[in-house]
Amino acid sequence: MPETSATISEYEQISPTTFHVAIKVPSDKIVHELDKMYNDLAAKAIIPGFRPGKAPKNIIDRTYGKDQILAETYENVIESTIWPALKEKEITIVGRPRIDFSPWTRGEDFAYRAVFEIVPPISQIDYESITAILPIREITDENMAEELRKLSIRLGTSERISDRPVKNGDLVLASFEGEVPEVTISSLEGDHPWRFTNPTLEIEVGIGKPVKGLDEHIMGMELEEIKECEFILPDDFDDHQVRGKNIKAKVHILGIMKITPLELSDENIKSKFGDHGIETLDALKEKIRGEMEIELTRAEGREKADQVEVYLSRRDDFPLPENLVRSKFAELIDRIMESMKSDDKDTEFVLKEDDEKGVAIRKRARFQAERMVRLDLLTREIARKESIGVNNEEVANYIMMMGMQQGVQEKDIRTLIQDQNFVDGTRNDILRRKVTSFLISKMMVEKVPEQDYREHVDKTRDEELARETETLKKIEDPFITFEIDYLTETLNKIVQRNKEKTAEISEEAPVVISGDSGELKDQA
Repeated sequence: MPETSATISEYEQISPTTFHVAIKVPSDKIVHELDKMYNDLAAKAIIPGFRPGKAPKNIIDRTYGKDQILAETYENVIESTIWPALKEKEITIVGRPRIDFSPWTRGEDFAYRAVFEIVPPISQIDYESITAILPIREITDENMAEELRKLSIRLGTSERISDRPVKNGDLVLASFEGEVPEVTISSLEGDHPWRFTNPTLEIEVGIGKPVKGLDEHIMGMELEEIKECEFILPDDFDDHQVRGKNIKAKVHILGIMKITPLELSDENIKSKFGDHGIETLDALKEKIRGEMEIELTRAEGREKADQVEVYLSRRDDFPLPENLVRSKFAELIDRIMESMKSDDKDTEFVLKEDDEKGVAIRKRARFQAERMVRLDLLTREIARKESIGVNNEEVANYIMMMGMQQGVQEKDIRTLIQDQNFVDGTRNDILRRKVTSFLISKMMVEKVPEQDYREHVDKTRDEELARETETLKKIEDPFITFEIDYLTETLNKIVQRNKEKTAEISEEAPVVISGDSGELKDQA
């Protein structure tokens, strides 16, 4: 039996997450693999004049190509030796190592070099220190009255209006575009003024919904009329950045409906909901209360998940594997450019080295790439430590469920299940949800008044924006050609360094290469 163990001759840390290793494999290991390769090829080859398994090596070389046979042998030897050699280091490797080797000379060890990245050590997360700040929310008489009002409108009658302008009490469908020039928003596609657009905005005229101050401007407008207007956004507007700010808007009236709400009498309620066991106003209120409680629970779940993500994204106490970040960065840039192309926007500037707007987009994409990789590594580390996994059945069931919900045909769903990239992405999504649920189950919860909660949310948003702004100042322009692999670049530098060392040695003790075998001989 040939000697199969490989030995590590060099092991060097290049960066906090990048390592270089040089491995030597005994000659008899590669001889064994090469002989096995020839035997396997001879056994399956159909060559006139030779029985299966009896064709000589020179005929096998001519049939399959000597260089190809050697290349596959090298690949088999590397694959079977690198992982056992690195196992003793107790590291988790990210992606595939980048390999370099010189042609093997019979009778000598086969040597190759590899550069790879690892998952960095991540300190223990103190689950108990994660605290969710949530609002104290109760279902009040005012809440109930509003839900009953909206229900009475939905159940009422409506009449399309085309012969008169908008008036108080109408339900108007409009296309809305609004902009606050004095507030700048940063996005992956660059900086732009704060905007709010909705091509099908429903406006309850006289109620101040969904945006206070808008309905008074559309009062008196005709069907299909377009109007530009300005008004002050209310102090309770969702986005605190534009509260009390002047918004410049354009409104296009698409439809005017005269609404006659349904009176929620016991008789009408029985007529509408009797089949569901609801026959009185009190029973209807109880049903609505239950639905509101469910929605409050869901809202709390979403708020907890958002706060978990913020907590994890701030864990910047470990280095990130550069190749993972570059890969995610390239993915984001591609996505940005595809989005811009679909909107018929110019994309050339995005990859121009000296374009100021392009630089800003690349820096922001780099920031987002780092954040996404950080969250992914933390998710996987928590899953590893807490033995949280996702099995194939869960993935298949999730894909089937999502496909049926979206009306995808079963044959197309089964095709998706065969797509490994899609399956891996789905598995990651499920794992992230599981880890988030685990963290939510461990986190502390502090309930505060609604106003205090809004102030907390506003403060968190400001802090996140400040963190991004400060980080962007430190990021150098990640101007790269996406074909160049970071690990390949690193490996090439190591190979070049090794060549330079060899050249220095050769000046002191000259050697010559004899023929094509690659054998080194002392010139003296």
